[in-house]
Amino acid sequence: MKLLCWNCQGLGSPLTVQALKALVVKEKPDLVFLMETKNREEVVTKIQRSLKYHNSYIINPTCMSGGLALFWSSHININVEYANQNMIDTFCFENSKQILMKITCVYAPVNFHDRQLLWRALSQLSHINNLP
Repeated sequence: MKLLCWNCQGLGSPLTVQALKALVVKEKPDLVFLMETKNREEVVTKIQRSLKYHNSYIINPTCMSGGLALFWSSHININVEYANQNMIDTFCFENSKQILMKITCVYAPVNFHDRQLLWRALSQLSHINNLP
């Protein structure tokens, strides 16, 4: 399974969207995690559809910063367990190989104190199960 993670620093520019499309065509990832989308769900959903991903989970930005998006192929089942402005925590089932795994996509905050809180939360998540 291929996972593409990209801090796109905003999906408002046609050049950024074009670069993302080229990367997806070249790499053919099963999952795409985008950070700093800086756009509302409607805009991100249009991009998701243009990339030919049938499934998504989107977190809107706060004002003009942040925003997360997770897109995935139809041969994967994703169950989002927890999400906030800095992470999307999921259970992922890859249908063809019959593999269940834990995938947590993280966008760390700039603020040191907030980053420490995030690392504590991630540490707690790591002890909840023993999935790959």
